[in-house]
Amino acid sequence: MKLLQILVAAALSLSLAAPVQAQDPMVRVHAMRHAQKGEVEAMRTLLAENPDYVMQSSLTTDVRAITELLGMAAIAPNASLAMIELLVEAGADPDARPVLSNGQPGLTPLLYALAGTVYDRPEGEKMFRDQVKLGSIPDVRATPEERLRIVQYLIDNGADPTSKMAMSNAMVAGPAYVKLLVAAGADANPVNDNGVSTATIFRKTLELYERRLALLEAHQ
Repeated sequence: MKLLQILVAAALSLSLAAPVQAQDPMVRVHAMRHAQKGEVEAMRTLLAENPDYVMQSSLTTDVRAITELLGMAAIAPNASLAMIELLVEAGADPDARPVLSNGQPGLTPLLYALAGTVYDRPEGEKMFRDQVKLGSIPDVRATPEERLRIVQYLIDNGADPTSKMAMSNAMVAGPAYVKLLVAAGADANPVNDNGVSTATIFRKTLELYERRLALLEAHQ
């Protein structure tokens, strides 16, 4: 996730202030900026003026650029259901799991949405403030209720809630997300290929989280 934010910040630093036209070579950079900042109407205008963009391939994965934007929009601090709906209606795939340029599997938009709940927790505060200072995002955060609506929408539109990684991330995100995934058919405690249950992984993750939180509080 940190790498994604670094790449987005770098791209945003190159973006132009002028309106995007169909022939503008910076369309991709503008689209990334709109996804990261939650600029729904600007994104709507960009897609309307650049209809070919939705068919373009991502530069870093094997999915279409529009699906890549969906992941970015889902993990954004001020993620909104309106932006997610716009991108899905434009052709983004809620269940696409890209293969990265290094051959490793990436994250689905659902996993990005679950990862975005970090901004609802103390350890996400510094990350949020740093991005605001950079000017990458506005000083606005999505409510937990909005994030839940986004996860539900992605599932309703084809995202697979039954993956082991989804449940593991949901446990970190909170009980409301676990309930949502279970209601959609997910196993509440799946076992991975090594025979380790998600609950065990979650307990270890929680222990790590508590240690990190203690370090953060000690340096405040």
